[in-house]
Amino acid sequence: MVDIEAVYIPRKGDSQDMRVTAIIPAHNEEKRIATVIRVLKPLAVIDELVVVDDGSTDETSKAAKEAGADVIRLEKNRGKASAMDEGVKRTNGKIILFLDADLLNLKERHVMDLLRPVLDGESEMTMGVFRNGRFRTDIAHRISPGLSGQRAMLRKVWDSLDPKRSMDEIGYGIEEELQALVKDGKVTLKKVILDGVSQYTKEEKLGPQKGFKLRMKMYRDIINVWTRPFKS
Repeated sequence: MVDIEAVYIPRKGDSQDMRVTAIIPAHNEEKRIATVIRVLKPLAVIDELVVVDDGSTDETSKAAKEAGADVIRLEKNRGKASAMDEGVKRTNGKIILFLDADLLNLKERHVMDLLRPVLDGESEMTMGVFRNGRFRTDIAHRISPGLSGQRAMLRKVWDSLDPKRSMDEIGYGIEEELQALVKDGKVTLKKVILDGVSQYTKEEKLGPQKGFKLRMKMYRDIINVWTRPFKS
């Protein structure tokens, strides 16, 4: 049954210009991807639901298709930014919703909380912040909320990213690239509390050693964004 709070009633004048595309970048998320897709499927506001399988070596694509999503399969693992970019390039929604593939306790109301400010013209981008979920992820979002991958935005926000920057190089630094647009005054942002939502840690998914290694790569990508020269 669909959460009644999550049902979107189209406003007068809604048109193709308000199409919403949900994009989930995923790498080896076979065991978790269907949970997120099942939250999105009943929402009439979402016109396209796409999983970008970023070169997975497991059955992520199969699990996503079986759960009801369209799948874009990248043969090589190119990183989060490239997966998101491929999703944007191959879809046509004016509003883009990005969600991670490993979320816990996501509800329809959380999705609508992310979308409403953009749909209503209140903000050009929203960013979901975890609260009252799991201690580790709550702390991470209190320290660095800008690293959240849960976002809704106008397509023009994504198009505002520097085209000279390689998405393959940006990788996990993509959220900081988006935050830079906000800091530079180019995009308006509204923070949205995602009460009770959390996600699996890399160590939980991959084990202590592989998870730590991937976490270090994530931090390197983020630091590369922080230290790159910004255009004046």
